[in-house]
Amino acid sequence: MSERQIKRLRKGVQKNGKGAVTHGNKGKTSKTAIPLAQRKRIVEFYNEKYSGANYQHFVELLEENEKIRISDNTVRRILNAAGITSPKTKRKPRKHIRRKRREHEGALVQTDATPHDFFGTGTKCCLHGAVDDATGKIVGLYMTKNECLEGYFNVFEQMIGNFGIPASIYADRHTIFSSPMAGKLTIEDELAGKQTNETQLGRAVRELGITLIKARSPQAKGRIERLWGTLQDRLTIEFRSNGICDSTAANDFLLAYIPRFNQRFAVEAAEPVSLFAPNAFDLINILCIREKRKLDHGGAFSFYGQRFVVASSIPQGANIEVIAHRKFGIFAFYKENRHNVFPIEKQKQRKKPAIVPSTQPLRTMPFGLKYREYDKNAYTHYSSEYADSEILAILNEVFSKNL
Repeated sequence: MSERQIKRLRKGVQKNGKGAVTHGNKGKTSKTAIPLAQRKRIVEFYNEKYSGANYQHFVELLEENEKIRISDNTVRRILNAAGITSPKTKRKPRKHIRRKRREHEGALVQTDATPHDFFGTGTKCCLHGAVDDATGKIVGLYMTKNECLEGYFNVFEQMIGNFGIPASIYADRHTIFSSPMAGKLTIEDELAGKQTNETQLGRAVRELGITLIKARSPQAKGRIERLWGTLQDRLTIEFRSNGICDSTAANDFLLAYIPRFNQRFAVEAAEPVSLFAPNAFDLINILCIREKRKLDHGGAFSFYGQRFVVASSIPQGANIEVIAHRKFGIFAFYKENRHNVFPIEKQKQRKKPAIVPSTQPLRTMPFGLKYREYDKNAYTHYSSEYADSEILAILNEVFSKNL
């Protein structure tokens, strides 16, 4: 204690006795202390509405949804006093070599999918996503039942629409990106002209001019692996507090959640110049499933058990590509142009008449001649209208084949 403090205490003891040594606010409630009622309310919010949230996330939820501003340390003290500990366990840090972030935004985007019970129903859904390596910004999120082509196409559509086309993409070695035989051809096979088939997503990445980099381990793309840990923890609480229990509502919620997440966690890139290129492509022709077909003499083709006719004039016997797009339907792609198609009405099978035993003797035709009766319903004719349910059934079959 300082000399001045000692003199002040001696003077106080001489005047007021031993009581002068104790602090004047002892036994009094601080003016800045949080009221007991509000403490109980915070504990109730955690137990009833936000159970399982880590302390930092709980502080953000209180400010956003309940309009209660409170510090992290205060929340920790209140919850610990109520016997509530953080669900985030403190693990001993492991030594590993950190890869330096890319300097430019859009230079590298990491993409992946993670299965998790986001709705607390015991059933896992798969969240597809992509994150920029330089800034940590989420550039796209989409949820489906399983890891599939539809999920990645929607993530790419969000990324290109909101940010642009990146220079390169870092992904795992899932067969949805490249054939399992890619890189396994011997020199003899390559000299013989053998090639591996290109996947639909690999074709789309190539046509967009994006370099595909394949990771050999989850640790190699640690940026998005750590993102999954954060989203699995936070989105479970967000979905429950907002009453979201299916992937359709979740995808609508994620569109508004991405900007909030980026504002909270994204960092500035080392260089201000962005390498996201503006989109100059027709994404309907790229972010789709394309399969080769050949037109018959009537300008029609078969696709997954249904026959279609091209609305515009394309030469008979021409080789075309059929575009199957999840949102816009089915088209014919010929000479870099997209053409509308119409399904041909299926031929109705006539019911065979019941056989009535005849009492007359059997009559035969000379020289083995036979009669063939034709009905106008037996002819196939074109229709300009079709049931959406039929087209949707075809699209479901096409996309489920490309899981």
